[in-house]
Amino acid sequence: MDKSQSELDESISVLTVADLEAIIVKIVQKVLKQEIDKQERKDLQEVETVQANHAPKAFLETFGT
Repeated sequence: MDKSQSELDESISVLTVADLEAIIVKIVQKVLKQEIDKQERKDLQEVETVQANHAPKAFLETFGT
C-alpha cells in the first residue's frame, strides 16, 4: 500500500541525525560498490580484448614463424 506524502513526511521527521547519516553511508557504500564492479567489468573486457588481439603474436613468438 502506498503511503501518502504526509505519512512519509511524518516518518522522515522522526529520524535522528545519526539515522540519516547511517542511511547516507549505506547509500554511498552501495553506489561505490556498483561503480567499482562496473569499472572492474570494463577493465576485464579491455584486458580480454587486448589478449585476443595479441594472441597470434604471442603464439608466433613462442613457436616461431
